[in-house]
Amino acid sequence: MESMRAMIGSSFTLVFIAFVACAMYLALERDRVPEQFRTTIRVSVVYLMIAAINYYYMMNIYSGGAAAGVSKFPTSFRYVDWILTTPLMLLKFPLMLGVGKKGVSFMARLVVLDLVMIGTGFVGENAQTPAVHFGFFLVGCVAWLFILVSLFIALGTLPERLSDSVKSGVRVMGVFVLIGWAIYPLGYFAPILGLPDDVREVVYNVADLVNKVGLCLVVYVTAKRVRAEEHERDESAPLADVDDPELAGAAEAAQ
Repeated sequence: MESMRAMIGSSFTLVFIAFVACAMYLALERDRVPEQFRTTIRVSVVYLMIAAINYYYMMNIYSGGAAAGVSKFPTSFRYVDWILTTPLMLLKFPLMLGVGKKGVSFMARLVVLDLVMIGTGFVGENAQTPAVHFGFFLVGCVAWLFILVSLFIALGTLPERLSDSVKSGVRVMGVFVLIGWAIYPLGYFAPILGLPDDVREVVYNVADLVNKVGLCLVVYVTAKRVRAEEHERDESAPLADVDDPELAGAAEAAQ
């Protein structure tokens, strides 16, 4: 049991370092991506730093318990992390799509559903009776399902003005919400399946690492692809027609 606690304690440290490193890298790179992606990159840096701060406290709580030979679970800090970071993660979708005023109602719907999902998860996870535990879990799952429906309806009718790279990027982000967020219920059910409660923590840590860092990398890779496409178009653009023969000759020489 002590070796398992040590391993799980190390997973908190690993995720904390990954969040800080990813946030620092994106902060340094934000001016090297097209302007349309810079707000999304800033949002990524903000939620990664929020998550890193929460993981610092969670790491100390769990490691302190392990050093004393007991299991201490940072459940409150974990849900504080989720209730602050998951709305920011969802905010990336309207930002990437550039939907303008229409994005306000879209984002509001996603945030409300997300808060219902996290709030009911917190109540259910702290409940002592199975009926409350599973009842609130089911409510949270329904909210997650509505988030998925809203997202995939939007992703199925992407504006034509978006480049193929952006369309591909936001669809991959949708896959993270579909598959990546499905990891969390495994942690929720771990104790019920007869696994030690500590296993739940490492499952949550893996899910946070995959989803938070994964979404950031998707945005960054999409931005770099768009920048490469813009650079390629600029290089392949024909010279503008010039009436003055001397200016035309100078332009050809410069080319």
